[in-house]
Amino acid sequence: MARLDRLAPAKAVAQFGAAIGREFEHGLLSAVAHVRPEVLSEGLSQLLAAGLIFERGVTPEVTYTFKHALVQDAAYASRRCVCSLEWARAIDRQACALDACLRNY
Repeated sequence: MARLDRLAPAKAVAQFGAAIGREFEHGLLSAVAHVRPEVLSEGLSQLLAAGLIFERGVTPEVTYTFKHALVQDAAYASRRCVCSLEWARAIDRQACALDACLRNY
């Protein structure tokens, strides 16, 4: 994970790719990553240059594969923590709304 931490745009791209799986297609990554195309390209270039992912195919049918399952696991685990925090906040907001609704009942 330390290698990913040093690659700012690449870390977010790796996290989204890891959520898809060990192997992910450029089109799908682009659809779910919610980043500008230039940020996605820069992140993928950094991951390739660092040797953390491999590229197969040609645009637009490019497929990327994490070099090792441990790289994918590290990227996914760090994203999962962020998602868990977001989910916890959403549940808290819903619980507060439900509590306010019950008080008025």
